[in-house]
Amino acid sequence: MSLLVTLEGKPSLVVPKLKQEWFSSLIANWQLWIPFQFLNFYFVPQKLQVLAANFVALAWNVILSYKAHKKVIAE
Repeated sequence: MSLLVTLEGKPSLVVPKLKQEWFSSLIANWQLWIPFQFLNFYFVPQKLQVLAANFVALAWNVILSYKAHKKVIAE
């Protein structure tokens, strides 16, 4: 997120953006990837595990993009 905000020409918003979105993104990461990987390794055939992870990674990138482009709320 910090790199994205910086590349968009708003480096002064890096710290407020991280304060606003970092922890919720971390929790969402754990809520998505830990159960998915358990199910992936347990139920998905080995030949299809990378494909399944790529589909979930696509969804995860959509979630991160949404979070990264939310407006920064002033404190």
